[in-house]
Amino acid sequence: MEEHSLAGRINVSATVAGRVKALFELESRGSIEVKHERAYEMFFLNRLKHEYSRDHTGNLPNENLRLVYGA
Repeated sequence: MEEHSLAGRINVSATVAGRVKALFELESRGSIEVKHERAYEMFFLNRLKHEYSRDHTGNLPNENLRLVYGA
C-alpha cells in the first residue's frame, strides 16, 4: 500500500478510515490493487475535522478532542 501513496500524504485503508472518520476529513481514492492481490478501498487522511482542530490546517488538536477522546 505504501507504494501507492503520494509524498506528504497519509494513505489509509477502508478499515482505518472507518475507525477515524469521526475525527478526520477523509478523501476517497477508490479501489487500488496491491501487489497483484485484491483491490483495497483506500483513503487519504487530510486533516482533523474543524471541531477538533485549533488551527486552520487541521494539524493541531484542540481541547474538544482531549475532552471527547482523552487525547
